[in-house]
Amino acid sequence: MGTGMRRWELLGLHWPDVHLAERVPLVRWNLTAVDNNLHLGHPKTKASRN
Repeated sequence: MGTGMRRWELLGLHWPDVHLAERVPLVRWNLTAVDNNLHLGHPKTKASRN
């Protein structure tokens, strides 16, 4: 998948965030690993959420 997204952004995608007609994924979530636990959270910066 050639989106330019980071691996953890791809893993945090939900189907409502993928707009197939426009071919645009919306980055609203980010999967992070902390102490061997996975957490779903928001991207770090406002620019990465656009």
